[in-house]
Amino acid sequence: MGDTYRVTFGDRLREYRQHRGWSLADLSKATHYHRSYLSNLENGRKLPNEDLARVCDEVLRAKGELLAAARGDTVLKLDQTPWQTAELIQRMQASDTTAGTLESLHSTVEELCCQYNHRDALELRQEAHSWLQHVAGLLRRPVGLKAHADLLVAGGWLALLAGCVEYDLGMRTAAESTRTAAMQLGLEAGHPEIAGWGHEMTAWFALTQGRFRQAIDAAQRGQAVAQRSSVHVQLIAQEAKAKARLGEAGLHTLLESGKEILEHLPYPRASAKSRFMT
Repeated sequence: MGDTYRVTFGDRLREYRQHRGWSLADLSKATHYHRSYLSNLENGRKLPNEDLARVCDEVLRAKGELLAAARGDTVLKLDQTPWQTAELIQRMQASDTTAGTLESLHSTVEELCCQYNHRDALELRQEAHSWLQHVAGLLRRPVGLKAHADLLVAGGWLALLAGCVEYDLGMRTAAESTRTAAMQLGLEAGHPEIAGWGHEMTAWFALTQGRFRQAIDAAQRGQAVAQRSSVHVQLIAQEAKAKARLGEAGLHTLLESGKEILEHLPYPRASAKSRFMT
């Protein structure tokens, strides 16, 4: 964003209040929130919660604009702390202890990934972070090498999910930080598919931002890491998209190679964990 001015919830609240010809006292009476609290919201000294934003939106007849502005404020605040996920993952990497039921944990991670396409993004990000904290706690307990690797894998999938949600929310800085950390977890756990999805996210970010040459480079690096897997197919698709945007030739051969890999993958060809990435 740089120095681009962004309209905040407080700006919108003041605008709608003044349009109605209301004083802060009038708004306080209508919403049952204290006048000083509303003043702090308008001046940006406080961030609104969802309940407050909904009440203000209703009484001022803002048709969802105040709710959207409140969410924008929340996303901006989160994007200003992109190190949160990375810090959790660093704690996981630094630990060599754990205990718990890995099967249950992996089932939970699978279910969260399945919810990517239909669940509220902020809520899903918060739950993914909560489970990352849980995994970090398990890693601080005594465990064997295999269990430790399994927990790193679970953390890697959670970080990939969180990074995708962050990018969907417009939190580019946070998404890149989380993506990098997820790749590190995948490499440390010896899990090429997680590392491959990390490269796929780079290709995705670059494609949506019009950086097509960078998208091709990321897709090719990912293919070298995670060969003959579902992510390999997705990486080929991303490479083909970028080359098509650049007007390059040879797309048919590239897509045929992806089709061949897909046909040789065991059924089902993609786990729920990888569906949220496609």
